[in-house]
Amino acid sequence: MSWVQISFTLAPQQAALAEQLLDALGAASITFTDAADQPIF
Repeated sequence: MSWVQISFTLAPQQAALAEQLLDALGAASITFTDAADQPIF
């Protein structure tokens, strides 16, 4: 099974909507990182 990795810059207030949209499109995983490429939990 192939997969696609995408990345884009969001304002903090856009994160929840982006997560909902990606989930609705069937994303297997969603990871948020900060400007220093550190994961945000």
